[in-house]
Amino acid sequence: MNTTGSRWHQEQLVWGKLKLQPYLQDNDPVILHGLGSRVKYVRLVRRRLNSKTRYYAQLISEGKPFSKPKNLIGSGVVGLDLRPSTIAIVAESSAKLDLFTPSLKSVEKQIRRLQRRMERSRRANNPDNYNADFVDSKGKKKK
Repeated sequence: MNTTGSRWHQEQLVWGKLKLQPYLQDNDPVILHGLGSRVKYVRLVRRRLNSKTRYYAQLISEGKPFSKPKNLIGSGVVGLDLRPSTIAIVAESSAKLDLFTPSLKSVEKQIRRLQRRMERSRRANNPDNYNADFVDSKGKKKK
């Protein structure tokens, strides 16, 4: 038995002489399934959320992971074709072609407008570094 590092013993985290009670949600089936299995390892995980640092005990259990009843595992072969903007799904009974992130808006036009605006500003603020036709002048630039 592990007596030197962190371990899960009698429904609490034990680390040396330190014993920490967990904050658990009683009705969560995923947590209940995990605690019902034998705990193999315990590791402490640090997460930074906004400006706060939180520590979590992550339990690694034996056995199969919990699967929700609504997520049934089917049978058969499915083929996926991933493209930059689309995804094609082919199965024995059906085929489907979808956009790969339809909710994302294209921002290329906004980026290009900002780049042109920055370039105009650079030319206006540094007229000595450009020729009359607004092309870069050769040689060392003046600050």
